[in-house]
Amino acid sequence: MVKILAQGATRLTYSSVSRMEVWLSWEPPKEGWVALNTDGASRLNPGLAGGGGVFRDERGNWLGGFAENLGRCTSIRAELRALLRGLVLAKSYGYQKLRVQLDSHIIVSMIQGGALCSARHAGIVHQCRRLIDSPGWEVVLEHCYRETNQVADRLANMGVDLNCTIKLFTLPPVEVNPLMLAFAIGTKFPRVITKE
Repeated sequence: MVKILAQGATRLTYSSVSRMEVWLSWEPPKEGWVALNTDGASRLNPGLAGGGGVFRDERGNWLGGFAENLGRCTSIRAELRALLRGLVLAKSYGYQKLRVQLDSHIIVSMIQGGALCSARHAGIVHQCRRLIDSPGWEVVLEHCYRETNQVADRLANMGVDLNCTIKLFTLPPVEVNPLMLAFAIGTKFPRVITKE
């Protein structure tokens, strides 16, 4: 355990920070909801980029997925474009209750209005917000750890190497089958977190 001394305006306060290992696994959404996990990847940042996403039901069953080649862009833009693509697809599929998870704190904060975004990302952020707030469905957006977002990560990296713009998957591609199986049987992955 590490002790941190912080000096306030009139008094000294002590807080402790500790690191602990937790074991994480992807958890399915509540009954009646569809889970969408998205991720973006950029090699060299900016560099060749891709986006990916996966739709699953309350039992963790694969409903669909996508991998998209995004050309050259930053990781932030790749994350945003993957989220936008996932939202557009979810709306077109008619999902009425959607739990969206992504492993980028900054993107979640940008969409929820807690973080400022640059002018070059404002258009995509606005499109995502408009879709999330559009009538006919309920959308919950939340952060998840990278360990629980591995299927979307693999799809995003597949997107970087696509020789076409986008590929939709009605069945899981062989590249994600081991991960789908791991999550289906409840495999947990370790992560060290800081706890205050």
